Amino acid sequence: MCDLCAVCYNDPALQHLESTLQQSIHNLSRKSRTAKLWFKYIRYVNVLKLFITAEKKGNWQLHLKCVYDMLNIFAATGHNNYAKGGRLYLQLMIALPDSHPWLYEMFVRHGYHVIRRFDRYWAGLSSDLVIDQTLMKSVKSRGGLTRGRGMHDCVRSVWVSTMHECANMHLAMSSMTGTCSGSEGHVEVRAARGHKDCKDLQKIVDYLQ
Repeated sequence: MCDLCAVCYNDPALQHLESTLQQSIHNLSRKSRTAKLWFKYIRYVNVLKLFITAEKKGNWQLHLKCVYDMLNIFAATGHNNYAKGGRLYLQLMIALPDSHPWLYEMFVRHGYHVIRRFDRYWAGLSSDLVIDQTLMKSVKSRGGLTRGRGMHDCVRSVWVSTMHECANMHLAMSSMTGTCSGSEGHVEVRAARGHKDCKDLQKIVDYLQ
């Protein structure tokens, strides 16, 4: 926790506000089962928001806390494999300072448990997302395995062995010709997706009204 966050957290006015808010939530939950259900839903959404924040910022301690908070959600929703795997993962990561202190140092100080494709503060990505955005995109795009080459063992071996060299050549040619197609913007924040999101949001607002 940074110094500013510590000061805000220990501020008496904010603590009083937090206590009042929690008491109101408790009273409303006792009076209405619907309110209790919505408060639980909001709490689960907040856990997901904190997890995304931990991944984007590379905050290792917040990452572990969110995984801990997700264990009950996994069990309640029937994702037993996630619940068992998450508990084992959490136990191993808590023991990381003793088992692999150098790796723990990299995670805590530098946020190396996430991958950054760009040198920005809010640019951390989980490893599974990077695999989906890079490796799977290469497999399914032009020149990939699914475009007529087949999935035989020899084809896969040649493709994996030469993929990094082809990527370097493609980057060098794109930089030289000024046609680099890389973009710092994610596909989800492009104009077409934003327009569709606005239309979907307006449908929800109209329905509620």
